[in-house]
Amino acid sequence: LPHGLSIPSQIPEARIKLRHQLQIEKDEPIILFLSRLHGKKGLDHLIPALGKLAHKSFSFVLAGNGDPEYELEIENFLKQHHVNTRTYKVGFVKGEEKNLLLQGSDFFALTSYSENFGVAVLEALAAGIPALVTPGVALANLLQQEKIGYVVDLNIDAIASSVEHCLNNLAELKQKGDRAKQIIVNNYSWEKVARELSNIYKDITVCS
Repeated sequence: LPHGLSIPSQIPEARIKLRHQLQIEKDEPIILFLSRLHGKKGLDHLIPALGKLAHKSFSFVLAGNGDPEYELEIENFLKQHHVNTRTYKVGFVKGEEKNLLLQGSDFFALTSYSENFGVAVLEALAAGIPALVTPGVALANLLQQEKIGYVVDLNIDAIASSVEHCLNNLAELKQKGDRAKQIIVNNYSWEKVARELSNIYKDITVCS
């Protein structure tokens, strides 16, 4: 059985509300990273990749917290690659604030070295936005098979190229996001998982 997920309720005009909250233009693309801040998450590749896209319009939302020393390292990294002026560091988020970030962004990026699953990726898909991940994220196969995201090598130039493709194809992102939400609702909601588990126990009872 897959890992289950609570499907959040839809926030009306989430895109508009998030851009108003961040005080950015209503049509500004938003790239979301939402995870624990840790070296394995691949920010040492994602941030330099974003730094290569100075000619593109976008805002980068960095959600999550971690060891204070690593947070300082990330802060310096953002400045080094000139991404700090378009980055919004919102720290640890939950509830309505988290849902607004997920539903109001254009796509989710997690360029990890390794993820044994990647619940945040599943949450992003459930919110209706596609994900850009590296092969080390266990859900990479799902994204490829269902065409609900992008899988890119853990390489700065490759990540930059893929992000630029996303920024150039916002309509494609919307299509993938809509498809992603339907797939997650149909296959990963706790209701679906609970029914499957119930059926398994019924089969065991009959067999015994």
